[in-house]
Amino acid sequence: MFCTKCGSKNSDDSIFCFQCGEQLKKPDSTLENSTIIQNLPRPAGFWIRVIAFILDGVFIFILDIIFSYSFFGEFPFSNTCLLFNFNINIPAMILNSLLKTLYYIGLTGYYGQTFGKMILKLKILNTDGTEISYGTAFLRYCAYILSIIPFCLGFIIVGFRSDKRGFHDILVGTKVIHL
Repeated sequence: MFCTKCGSKNSDDSIFCFQCGEQLKKPDSTLENSTIIQNLPRPAGFWIRVIAFILDGVFIFILDIIFSYSFFGEFPFSNTCLLFNFNINIPAMILNSLLKTLYYIGLTGYYGQTFGKMILKLKILNTDGTEISYGTAFLRYCAYILSIIPFCLGFIIVGFRSDKRGFHDILVGTKVIHL
């Protein structure tokens, strides 16, 4: 690109002439920049993530009933009042914990989504926008413990942060977005 004022040759991506400083072309318009910003994935907020968590809980509950009855003939909490029940089915509880762990880590590591997030069209990504790995899914699941302590504040901060990331997301370097 040549400068119309001094005639110097400039690179095609130059905005100003390197010789005389004359403006060669206008910088990117704000309209183009706003279009780029609008195309960025929108972070998923607190309430939609709560709904996804509830959907996951319902799905895991159904799986737990099926597996517990299949393997042990009863639900892990078969009596109505746990305070007076000292005959809790420990193997069924272990199965339930293993099922939850495999559910969250397996689906999140493979798809970047649990079934609840799939239904609501949400996805977990690394902060740079790349897919998460099984290792990241495992670390994120472990970081849930820190988000729960104290009083689930690590989850609640999602509602107050502009990037909508929970403590577990910050620790592991992930984000949840709308698809």
